[in-house]
Amino acid sequence: MSNWIEKIYKFMNPSTTEIDVSTSNKPNIGLFRLIFYPFMMLLDKIGLWFKLAIEYSIILTIISFAFGYSYICAYNANNSTIFCNSSVWLYWAYMLIKIVILGFFATDWINIFLGKKCMFGQFFQISSTKLKTAGVLMVFMALLAVGIGAGYLLVIRVPNPNWKIEMGYFTVVSCGFLVPIFATRFYSILAYVAQGKDSFALKTIWKTTSGQTLKILFSLFTILIFAIFILGNYIMYFRYNGIGNLVIFAIISELF
Repeated sequence: MSNWIEKIYKFMNPSTTEIDVSTSNKPNIGLFRLIFYPFMMLLDKIGLWFKLAIEYSIILTIISFAFGYSYICAYNANNSTIFCNSSVWLYWAYMLIKIVILGFFATDWINIFLGKKCMFGQFFQISSTKLKTAGVLMVFMALLAVGIGAGYLLVIRVPNPNWKIEMGYFTVVSCGFLVPIFATRFYSILAYVAQGKDSFALKTIWKTTSGQTLKILFSLFTILIFAIFILGNYIMYFRYNGIGNLVIFAIISELF
């Protein structure tokens, strides 16, 4: 399905080589490939992706309703039909479970893309590989939170009249913005762990992505903007207008 996309890619990146993380040779990764190749892979396996995504969507929907953090609670929390929760601690527990489930999904999707058969009940086939992938995903989420926390500390700070203290505080806290950027160089670890590989050379991964940081950041930024555009429009326009059954609408909105 993606042959025509490959032709466009080769036309725009005639000198780009295939990525080979098994060696220490630094590949020339084209920006076009970094941005669009994940979508090309998705198109090749779109049927399997939907089959797996539907199963995990059902699991996430059940959990969100059980914890009281379904999509409809975001703008209709005072309804008397759907259970909605406002506990901060329970919300963090809910998010932690969601990250674990997303780690399971990433493991299954990577292995299905590589040729593993997609079977019903994939979620319940819990293994050490899935748990490790979920753990790695949590680590990357925590590293991303460091940058967010640094921004929050700078926003809430009270300016100090002593410019030396102010400059020192700003310098130290601003270092937190570098942590997520540094972490992008090692995102491929997630794929290694999801395939059940217990050993991988961090030095090799670092060399492989050497000189590619700007391209990686730009591609992630582009994908993020695309995701925010879709999610933003979904939140703005997909709302309950009082017509029809609220429970059915809540289930449908949560599945999507």
